[in-house]
Amino acid sequence: MVRPTIIVIHQSDSTDGPQANVEPIFDWHIQHNGWQDVGYHALVERIGSRYFTILGRPWNMDGAHTIGYNSQALGICLIGNFVTAPPPDAQLAEAVKRVRFWMWQYDIPLERVYRHCDLNATECPGKAFPWEKFKGMLA
Repeated sequence: MVRPTIIVIHQSDSTDGPQANVEPIFDWHIQHNGWQDVGYHALVERIGSRYFTILGRPWNMDGAHTIGYNSQALGICLIGNFVTAPPPDAQLAEAVKRVRFWMWQYDIPLERVYRHCDLNATECPGKAFPWEKFKGMLA
């Protein structure tokens, strides 16, 4: 990836608890899929009572998260399943910090921040993901 031009929002479609839950995702992507690293550039999850951004792939490395867009997209994954319930506000706020930083760093406008389902045939980041609220937080 020379310079990212879009940002893609994902869900892990797994549970999130008070302990770190990203390790199985890293293991699946690296050991099962045979990738060099986890497919996302960042992941947001709860550890203890707070949400943290866990860095994934280097930002200058193509992602492995959105078919057809990995050479131009930074991918961020919120740990959780947002099909029936939205992510907590604190998790959204943590994700917003990372996405805003990328928007600033790479001069990516809000119009170039997408849900995974906007680009591929999937429900990710889930029907209950509050997309309009998230975009409002980014503005």
